Amino acid sequence: MKKIAFLLLMIIVCAGNVIAQVKDEHVEEMMTKRVLNCDDIYYNAITMIPKLYREGKTDTLQAVLNYWQKNCGLTEPSVVFSILYAIEKGTFYEELNNIYQLPDGLNKEAQRAYYEKNILSYLTDNASFYNRQYYSARYKHFYFVACVEYSNFIRSMASSISDKPNLSPVERFLVAYYTEPSVRKLRDLSDSVYAGTLIQRAYLGEQRFGGTEVSMQMGYWMPQGKLSVIGNHFTWGSTLGGCTSNFLYSFSYDFRFGNAPNYYYVVNNDSLQKTHDHIGYYLGLNFGWVVLRSKTHEVSLLGSMAYDGIEVIANTSTSNSTDNSKTLSSFNLNTGIGYKVFLTHRRTENSIRHSFFSLQAKYNFLNYANHGGTDLTGNSISINLGYGAYIKHIHHYYDK
Repeated sequence: MKKIAFLLLMIIVCAGNVIAQVKDEHVEEMMTKRVLNCDDIYYNAITMIPKLYREGKTDTLQAVLNYWQKNCGLTEPSVVFSILYAIEKGTFYEELNNIYQLPDGLNKEAQRAYYEKNILSYLTDNASFYNRQYYSARYKHFYFVACVEYSNFIRSMASSISDKPNLSPVERFLVAYYTEPSVRKLRDLSDSVYAGTLIQRAYLGEQRFGGTEVSMQMGYWMPQGKLSVIGNHFTWGSTLGGCTSNFLYSFSYDFRFGNAPNYYYVVNNDSLQKTHDHIGYYLGLNFGWVVLRSKTHEVSLLGSMAYDGIEVIANTSTSNSTDNSKTLSSFNLNTGIGYKVFLTHRRTENSIRHSFFSLQAKYNFLNYANHGGTDLTGNSISINLGYGAYIKHIHHYYDK
C-alpha cells in the first residue's frame, strides 16, 4: 500500500514539473516574440538597400523600398535613394509618382503639388538626417552607425552618377547636392537655368518675405510745440509682429527715460506741484505697407494707433498702500516711413531668417491734457534705429 501511495506521489510531482515547464516555455515565447516596428524596418532597409544595389538585385531592391514606404510612410532616406535611382535609370522627372509612393487616387496635379511642397524639406533634412532622427541616446549605437554608413553610401552613389551624360539641370543639381549636401547650395536654385521647374518655384515661394518679425530698437523722441518743455529723450523698446507679402503688422512698446530739462506744473491730489520728473510709455499697434523691396532693402509706409503716457510725478511714498504719483496720458495716432537694410538670408532645417537693421521716422499726433497745470499741448517726432529679423517657419508636410 505504501509503495502505491509513493508511486502516485511521484507521478503527481513529475506531472506538475512538466506542466510548469510547459507554462514557462509559453511565457518565454510570448516575452521574446518581436513586434516589427518602423525603427526595425528603417534599420533593416538602410542596411539591405546598399547591399542589394551593389549586387544588382533590382527586383528585391524595389520590393524592400516599396515595403518600407508602404508600412512606414515617406522618410528622407527612402526618398533620396528613389530620386538618385530614378536619375541613374533615366526615368526621373519632377512629378514622377514612382519617386514618391503616393496614396492611390492622386491625379497628376496632386502629385506635382505634393512634390513642390516637400522637395526642399527632403533636401534640407538630408544634410543632417541621422543627427536629427537618431543621435538621441535612446537609440542603440548600431542605429547611428547604420545611418552614417547609409549616408556615406548615398553620397558615393550620387558622386558616381555625376559623370552620367545628358543630365537635366534639375538632375545635375540634385546629384551635386546629394554628393555634398549643404542648405547653402539651395541658393543656386534662383539661377535662370532652373526657370519653369517645380523645384525653383518651391524655392522662390519659400524666399517670399513673411512670417514673424522680432526686433529691438532704440531711438530719440522730440516733442514739439508747448510739449517741448518736457525736453527730448532717448527711447528703448521692442517689436513683435508679422509680415504677409507686403502687409506689416506688429505690437511695440517703448520707454522714454531721463528727467525733463525744465520744471513744469501739474495738479496732483488737489494741489499744484512743481516737477521735472519724466518717464514715458508707448504701447502701439502698428501697420505698414511695403512699397519697395529687394534682397537688400525694404521701404514701407507706416501708421500706428497707440497709448502714450508720461509719469510726471514719481511715487515718493514709502507706504505700500499709498501712491502719490501722477501720470498723464494721450491717444497717439502716428504716421511715417520705415527703411530696412537686410544683412543675411539664412535657411535652417526648420526656418528661413532675414536679419536686418531698421530705421523709422514718425510724426506723432498727441493731445496731452494737463488741467490746471503747464500747457503741454503739442505733437512729437520720433526716430528709431533697430535690429531684428523676419523668421519664417518651414512646415514639413510629409510629417503630417
